[in-house]
Amino acid sequence: MRGFDSIDGMECSAWLLKHHASQQAVASSVFRSCYDYVFGYPGGICTDRGVGAGTAMRGLLRLAFTYKQALFFKMQAGMGDTIFAPYYQVLKQRGVKFCFFNAITNLALSASRDAVARIDLVEQAQIVSGSYEPLFDVAGLPCWPSEPDWSQLVDGEKLRESGIDFESEKTAVPVGVPKSLHQGVDFDDVILGASLASLPL
Repeated sequence: MRGFDSIDGMECSAWLLKHHASQQAVASSVFRSCYDYVFGYPGGICTDRGVGAGTAMRGLLRLAFTYKQALFFKMQAGMGDTIFAPYYQVLKQRGVKFCFFNAITNLALSASRDAVARIDLVEQAQIVSGSYEPLFDVAGLPCWPSEPDWSQLVDGEKLRESGIDFESEKTAVPVGVPKSLHQGVDFDDVILGASLASLPL
């Protein structure tokens, strides 16, 4: 048994067609939704599919045969509160250090251009004391606020009145001294969690 990994070099739709699946089945909205769930369009074009056959088959079989109670559940709160707040709490409890209010100004590639070698940052705001605590309680549920807790920031009220948007690359106003993180010293790998549209900025 070679397992699903042995067919991961082939795109899932192409693999299915090769094994006599009908064009109608592969083009169906039900099967297309499998790509929608994982953002499986490398160029952002729905006809440009790019999910490995092994990965797709493993995921589909788990989806079909290992779910409990219901295939989907409706969230009772926002994505940030039901999904990302618990992630944040677990990672923080495990010692992960979070540095909020830092904007990336440049990603420098290695000489071979196959990895990020340096990340240039600019501090957007300074914390009054200790570390910034982003979550607040809503009926017992830790939630992400719609805007920063200005009271935890130095000159927070002044920043709030200025209308600064910390999530906009266009308004990454420097407050502290610019700094750089270096591969092999400050980080090993980089996870790109930004949208593609933000990369030019």
